[in-house]
Amino acid sequence: MCMRCFSSLTRGQTLFSLAVPSQSNAFLLYKPSVGVYRLHVNGVSLDISGLPDDTNEWNSVCWTWDSTHGLTALWINGKRSPRAILGTKVSLTGVPSIILGQDQDSYGGGFDQSQSFVGDITDVHMWDKVISPCEIRFYMEGSSFIPGNLLNWIDLRFSTTGSVQEEQSDFDKLSCY
Repeated sequence: MCMRCFSSLTRGQTLFSLAVPSQSNAFLLYKPSVGVYRLHVNGVSLDISGLPDDTNEWNSVCWTWDSTHGLTALWINGKRSPRAILGTKVSLTGVPSIILGQDQDSYGGGFDQSQSFVGDITDVHMWDKVISPCEIRFYMEGSSFIPGNLLNWIDLRFSTTGSVQEEQSDFDKLSCY
């Protein structure tokens, strides 16, 4: 899963939440504070820190996870975390509920405003496999990359709730030409 985010907040906030009927934190990317990311797979969590992470700047985030072996890594702005094991032999089954910028404490709901994301989110992609470091680099640089086959930002159909506004991303300055 890859995405870009821009925020001035230093408090905890949710970036990406995928719930299935049997597990609200099936695949959750939460940021408890600046420089710390918490990865959740099927309710088990792992904190990652020490990667470049800026407020008031675009941050490109990619999280890879192999459901068979549990091998996971987080990439922030082109830098990779040490690999770790999280959720081995896990299968996320059922119709997923995906929410950007808000943690689901129950399937499709149970929202806590103090965990909400405030800022900009764009270029969200998700694949059904672990993408290569080269593909991650292409994504991070804003180059040509293979769009997600589970989530593809360009083709995404979505609805908004609350104080959400849709705007053209200013991440890729070249798109202005």
